[in-house]
Amino acid sequence: LSYALGLVVGAGLGLFYLWGLWLTVKRIPDTSNPIRLILWSAVCRLGCTLLVLFLAARSSFLIFIVTLSGFLGVRYFMVRRVANVNRRQNHAA
Repeated sequence: LSYALGLVVGAGLGLFYLWGLWLTVKRIPDTSNPIRLILWSAVCRLGCTLLVLFLAARSSFLIFIVTLSGFLGVRYFMVRRVANVNRRQNHAA
């Protein structure tokens, strides 16, 4: 049960990280200081991600690996999904 929870937490963490990145990129054209936005977003996203992974590592090495796998699995899936959407849009044009 704890491994399943670690996988779900890792997947949620990956979604949180990528959602924050998407919001940041979306807001860049509307901000007066894009560098500050990018830096604060990176610090917040990385800080939260590293905190959760640190807490998982303190719990157990295997839970850390499972949580990290969930995080990287979501990242892999989303990168492939966006690439497929972009490929379809380029072929339609």
